[in-house]
Amino acid sequence: MPVDIIKADGSTSTVTVNQQLNSNTWVLLGVFPLSPSNAEVRIRTTGTNGYVIADGLRVISQ
Repeated sequence: MPVDIIKADGSTSTVTVNQQLNSNTWVLLGVFPLSPSNAEVRIRTTGTNGYVIADGLRVISQ
């Protein structure tokens, strides 16, 4: 599934995740500069087959 991360400067980085791998563990998408007041993550279904489900999203401040 494609995951779009909208960064602090307004640009978008897209990471593709295979939800059938990693045995139900957290998947690191990367490290991105996010706006503290307007962070956005979009989970899309473009190019996927079957169901796309995100059980959770964890954002860690560094």
